[in-house]
Amino acid sequence: MGIVVTLSRELGSGGERIACEVAEALHLRCLGSDLIHEAMRAGIPEDIALESEEGRQSFIQRAADFLRGSPSVPAPVTLTGTEPMSTHLATDLPQTDDDYYRAILESLIFDLAQKEAILLIGRAGQVIFRNQPHAFHVRTVAPLEKRIQVVAERLKIGPEEARKKIQSIDEARAAYLRRHYHVDITDCSLYDLTLSTGTIPHAAAVKLILDAIRAALKLP
Repeated sequence: MGIVVTLSRELGSGGERIACEVAEALHLRCLGSDLIHEAMRAGIPEDIALESEEGRQSFIQRAADFLRGSPSVPAPVTLTGTEPMSTHLATDLPQTDDDYYRAILESLIFDLAQKEAILLIGRAGQVIFRNQPHAFHVRTVAPLEKRIQVVAERLKIGPEEARKKIQSIDEARAAYLRRHYHVDITDCSLYDLTLSTGTIPHAAAVKLILDAIRAALKLP
């Protein structure tokens, strides 16, 4: 397995932008939630015949092929809908077995990690790659008021609507990890480095993360 960097982020903490810059500097494949979601959809066979191991591997191969042919930098996160952004890839997939599709998602991510160095944004990466010798886990946070300001400006909405959006997404992300992995997303032991972008400027945050990853994984 190659290098795996995972990045968990509070909405409005600038995590996606930081992730893309870190990935570019370290020549990692940057995988965002939207890109993985599209890959999962692209891999669905027409008959959804996934009960056999052969069907499952076919699904994973199609999704992996889609990802390898896609740009390495994920598109900006879209938050225009009334529901939280997809925290759970099975949402728009056939609802035969939620845990089954989660297992396929994990298989897809592990398959990619076997073949190339990746930076995974979200998707419980801090848990599924926990204790891996070549993995490094980062979480970005920021004070709520700053996050409200960032989200309000990005979406051109009022502060109260931004607050509700943040609360909804925070709760959904935390619930996903609790439900499927029985962990608390705020548990510091899940991360090698947690930093606040409320006090640390963007460029300094990127440099701190790069320095930490290079030191921990013994990179040049």
